[in-house]
Amino acid sequence: MIHQPRFPQRSRTAWVLAMALAGPLLPSCPAGGTDRPGEILVYPDGRGNWRRASSFWEIPMEWRDQVKLVAQVARVPAYDKVVLASGRRVHLLGLGLPDPLVLPAGFAERARERLEELTRGRWVHVEPEDSSNLPGGGSLDGYVWLPGGVCANEALLREGKALLYLEKPGLRRRDPLLGAARKAQEARAGWFGRRGCAQRPTGPLP
Repeated sequence: MIHQPRFPQRSRTAWVLAMALAGPLLPSCPAGGTDRPGEILVYPDGRGNWRRASSFWEIPMEWRDQVKLVAQVARVPAYDKVVLASGRRVHLLGLGLPDPLVLPAGFAERARERLEELTRGRWVHVEPEDSSNLPGGGSLDGYVWLPGGVCANEALLREGKALLYLEKPGLRRRDPLLGAARKAQEARAGWFGRRGCAQRPTGPLP
C-alpha cells in the first residue's frame, strides 16, 4: 500500500511537485489541474518555468514533444517496466538482458529488485519518447527520472544491472544511455564484473 500525507488539496499539490521534482528537473510548477487521477502533466513555457496542464490537448503544439508526466510508482513487474498508481504502464527504454545462452540465474530478478528499490512508492518524472501516446492513458515508452535528477534507465546501465538495448535508432537519450553503459564496462560493474563476460545484448548496438 502506498501512503501519502493527508494535506489539503492545494498544499498536497505543492508537496507533490516539490518532492517529485526536486533539484534541477523542473524549476517551478504553478498550480493547475490534472490530466487524470494520479497524474500531473507539465510542459515548459519558454521562459525557464514549467506549467501544469489539465489536458494534453491544451498544451501548445510547439511544447507537446517536451511534456512530462509526474506520477507515483505503484509496482515494478519487470526490470524495464513500472506501473504508476494511475494504472498506466511505463516501459523503460535502453535496457536489455544478456543473451539467454549466458544469462545468469536470477539476473533479471535482481535487476527488477534494483528498479523497485529506486522507484516503488516514489513520485517520479516520466519523459515519454513519444508524447502523442499520453492521451487516453495508454502505455508509454520512455525514461523515468527520480527526485534530484537521476535517470533510472541510466542508473541500471551504469551499475551493470542491465545491458544496453537500443530498440530503434534515434532515441532522444541515446548518447546518455551509451555513456552509462560505457561507465559500467570501464568500472566492471554488475554484469561486467563477471570473469570473461562480454556484452551480448538482445538487440543491435550502434
